Amino acid sequence: MTSQINKQDLNVLVKDVSNDIQNKNMRTAKVAFTLPPITPVVLTLILFVVLIFNYERYVNPHETPTASVLSSGEQFALKAIAEDVETYRMVYGQLPDELPNSSAISAIVDVEYIKYDEKNFKLHMKTDNGEYSLNQEGTIQTVIRG
Repeated sequence: MTSQINKQDLNVLVKDVSNDIQNKNMRTAKVAFTLPPITPVVLTLILFVVLIFNYERYVNPHETPTASVLSSGEQFALKAIAEDVETYRMVYGQLPDELPNSSAISAIVDVEYIKYDEKNFKLHMKTDNGEYSLNQEGTIQTVIRG
């Protein structure tokens, strides 16, 4: 008889639990959260303030190049050609009478080569940005914009 009671008690407990579960699903509270009506207006104002303070970066994210930056290509070309002349001097033991044919840049850029003696030479180039001269005196090279 105790097994009968236990089965009955167990059945009652199972029914109670299943009723609780079914009723609980029906009784769940629905929580509704709404933002105040002023929130979209405040967020829009914040967005406009951020855009106004960062406007200059959006218009021009890069700095305007200076004259020295614009002339760096010409200076590089002169130094590269001077390096080719120095390579010629190291290989043959003397400065060339004219620009060496191995200089690819001198074939593209109009550069005037002046040989003073066995140690000194000058490279001169005319560009839209002005005239550039590279003076080689011994081991010192200087680029002058004229």
